[in-house]
Amino acid sequence: MRPDLIEVLLRLYPHWWRSRYEAEFTALLEETPPGLASLLDIVVCAISTRVSLFVEETMVHPVQRALPALFAAWLIAVAAGINLWASVDDNPLVASMRSHAPWMNSWLAIELGSLLGLAAVMAAGLPLLVAVFRQTQGAQRRQMLVRLMALPVGAAVVLLWIGTVLIGTRGHWAPLPWAVTGDWFVAPGWPSLLTRWIFGVTTLVLLLATGLCSAIGFRQMIQEAAAPSLLHWRFVGRMSIVVLAASLLLMAIATGLWGLFASQYASAIFHANFGGLLNLSTFSSWLLSFILFTVAAVIAIRSARQYNAGVALL
Repeated sequence: MRPDLIEVLLRLYPHWWRSRYEAEFTALLEETPPGLASLLDIVVCAISTRVSLFVEETMVHPVQRALPALFAAWLIAVAAGINLWASVDDNPLVASMRSHAPWMNSWLAIELGSLLGLAAVMAAGLPLLVAVFRQTQGAQRRQMLVRLMALPVGAAVVLLWIGTVLIGTRGHWAPLPWAVTGDWFVAPGWPSLLTRWIFGVTTLVLLLATGLCSAIGFRQMIQEAAAPSLLHWRFVGRMSIVVLAASLLLMAIATGLWGLFASQYASAIFHANFGGLLNLSTFSSWLLSFILFTVAAVIAIRSARQYNAGVALL
């Protein structure tokens, strides 16, 4: 690989990691061809390392490290799913996809994985929250409630923002990052391009802030909980965590296959700008979702193994 590309890839990793492994990693990259597969592997590992650092700095027990990482993996998968769905919605690819069974089946597999993941999070999350809530009192319980409200409150703020702009444009345009500009005609009643960019980026920032605040709040809640209280739901927790990891892996594989089929059956449309994130091509937007799904699957699988190891210690 070129030295400038190696420098960029190294910057993806946290400082402590570079201090320890930079020499060996640089030597390896110098001998590695700059193929798409190798670049994806490096990016996925870098994001996974940063997420692991996020949950391991203050967590003592493996169970306390595994649960926030699993929640973060699910949030990453949610972001990937939203991006993929929004990039394909109202896209000419939809009509072509319905004409090819393997391509359509890969999309249905993504939808199935998303439903399984949501069911697993609900099955694991509700008993966990009850167990943790029971062992807290007074001010600590109020702080926990505030942290748990980060996700629903953030979602409500995003919906209120989108609804307000939609009303302001008389129902003609919603401030979505996937409806800024592209290879399509601007509908009557849409605001100016500059306004669409500002409002679209604002929505994206609100979405990212909601996810980040939710992950931080959940991590703080698990950090303050006693490790044994996290195992009151041991059987349900184990099953749910396995299902969550499997569902994220399913979505990553299905998303990869969906992109391959899209390139095979509708290459011209796939590489056009029909609603990708912030004017990205559909291909670039799909690639972003594929990377995020893969990162989520890697984190979930690692965390599931860590959780099972932690259970054995209690």
